[in-house]
Amino acid sequence: MQKYLYTVVYEDGTGYEQNTEDISVTNPEKSCYYDIDIDRVKIFSLKGDGIVVGVYLTSGEFFVNGVMFKMYENPLDKYELRLIFFRKHTHTFSQGIETDHNIVYRFGWQFTDANGHNIQRIMEII
Repeated sequence: MQKYLYTVVYEDGTGYEQNTEDISVTNPEKSCYYDIDIDRVKIFSLKGDGIVVGVYLTSGEFFVNGVMFKMYENPLDKYELRLIFFRKHTHTFSQGIETDHNIVYRFGWQFTDANGHNIQRIMEII
């Protein structure tokens, strides 16, 4: 079971919610991320552990429990922001026995600037 589940709001106001099993509704061999129409995402958020965090791909603004903030100085309106989301799993073993399992959630955006540089801003939830 996931500690945080994501919700996506599309440009047309429709949405998608990750299920607790993280199994795609269109292909049960894939995760829920497979179902997301990545080119239409307007808002991506994670909910769990008493918090809601997310990012607006229209403006590049992040939020934590309704508090908005930016992690980039320049205007982003001329760029097409693309979603970044992944989980980093760390397993710690001692003498062949797993002693700890940690998942870090990372999300944010990226774009390619006029000089061809990939610019990214990523928030990490532990």
